Amino acid sequence: MHPLLKNLKKLYVRKCATMEGIVGFEGDVDEDGLRNEQVAFPALEDLQIHYLINITEIWDKKPIPEPGEEIESFCKLATIDIWECDQLVYILPSYMLPRLQNLQKLEIWYCKEVEVIVSKELKEKEAADNDPIVFSQLKKVEFHGLPKLKSFYNGTQLIFSNKVAFPALEHLTITKVPKIKEIWDKQPPPEPEKKPKSFYKLTSVHVEGCNQLVYVFPSYMLPQLQNLEKLAIANCKEMEIIISNKLKEKFAKLKTMILQNLPNLKRLCAETQLGFSNKDAFPVLEINIKELTIEESGTSSKDEDSNDHDKEGEDGEEDVKNADDNKGVGGEEKDEDDQRKEEEEEETEDHISNLD
Repeated sequence: MHPLLKNLKKLYVRKCATMEGIVGFEGDVDEDGLRNEQVAFPALEDLQIHYLINITEIWDKKPIPEPGEEIESFCKLATIDIWECDQLVYILPSYMLPRLQNLQKLEIWYCKEVEVIVSKELKEKEAADNDPIVFSQLKKVEFHGLPKLKSFYNGTQLIFSNKVAFPALEHLTITKVPKIKEIWDKQPPPEPEKKPKSFYKLTSVHVEGCNQLVYVFPSYMLPQLQNLEKLAIANCKEMEIIISNKLKEKFAKLKTMILQNLPNLKRLCAETQLGFSNKDAFPVLEINIKELTIEESGTSSKDEDSNDHDKEGEDGEEDVKNADDNKGVGGEEKDEDDQRKEEEEEETEDHISNLD
């Protein structure tokens, strides 16, 4: 292992237009990713890759050879932030998953060729098709501006299928992902005895600019949403219903709901119209009813605070992004990228009323 890398905690690579790989040594150059027998990142916690327009892979599809049994690369990685890498088709090869048990935040921004987040080879699928992928510590997922994204895990047509489990996920944001037709499957997955429970810790969900989505939640998921506090759905042209079937569970903690520019929205769930007359289903929402925004959604019911939200929504329709960490390397003064992310974060906060 290179001695200068053993304590490296943050790796930021930005605007390297001709770069095709992250790490390479003379005599053993890896063309597309981080695979190299002589390199390990045992302490790396934060990985940010921005504007690498020629990189086709972050990690090679082939497993990374470890330099020694006592050293494990990427096992402390907590944050992955990928921004505008135009040649990427996938983010993670499946062999990396056991190393990412400390991953807490995953953000993918404006990668126009990304089709899947986790890629499995055919032979791997045959061997482990029944083994769920578990992100045991992942708390925040954001997907923005991914026009070709089809699924989280290849082999499915959903963002989240029963092949993946997110027992710690709290914040989910999906904006401008036009190809997805479902986030979760309409049919409840089989429940293996040892499968980790997913989505029970979700507190905020923001979905925007997903024009093929007809609904957000299948009804079987309601027991998993008992910690949901904030829900924002905007600019989904085909959205007809929020919950795909009858409302069998209440939203015990839901305080803020924003429904904006949903021209085909007809109802919240199968047995109700758009109104919120069912107090048992939304026991907390009534207290914060002024935070509810309904714009162009088949109703003209608005209050003064809602009108404020409407105006903010119109101002922020062009680009809705939510950047979380905008400091430069080593706390230095923000560069153009950082300033851009900061401005986009302010737009998002205005647009969805501090959803995240």
